Amino acid sequence: MSDDVVLDELAGEYVLGTLDAAERDRFEARLRDDPAAAAAVADWQARLQPLADSRPEAPPARVWDAVARAIGAAPPPDLITIRAGEGDWHELSPGVCRKDLHYDPDTRTASFLMRFDPGASYQAHPHAADEHCLMLEGDLSYGDLELHAGDFHLAPGGTAHAAAVSQHGALVYVQAHAA
Repeated sequence: MSDDVVLDELAGEYVLGTLDAAERDRFEARLRDDPAAAAAVADWQARLQPLADSRPEAPPARVWDAVARAIGAAPPPDLITIRAGEGDWHELSPGVCRKDLHYDPDTRTASFLMRFDPGASYQAHPHAADEHCLMLEGDLSYGDLELHAGDFHLAPGGTAHAAAVSQHGALVYVQAHAA
């Protein structure tokens, strides 16, 4: 392999960030003294910049699922399990957190849990599409409407919720169409 080809490959791997630490350090030392190496890096950066500037578009989930099944890297469809201690809670407002469970990009439907600390509230909000809520624990009030463990609530598209307030804390399963 010619020195030009080796230099071009090293520059490409450097720009892509695939060199290990020792290789990267050696190549960076070479960059300080070798104008050809610097030119090769600039060339790779120019070639790859349109990719960095582009907005990635994910293929439909069914395509990724088919690829994963074909290489034996995914469970069969419809077998998704999230254990109680798994996943991250993200604070939406003081004392109100959300834990994402599943998102279907084909239907743009999200399933998640909402946890309310005692006395916490969540702002009033409109619904562009149906939102299904199942109370798992505690209490939650939307104005005069009071919900308790086991209650189901549907907020149809085109309606709005008043602020949600929990007196004693709550855990709610929600399924909604993402905007």
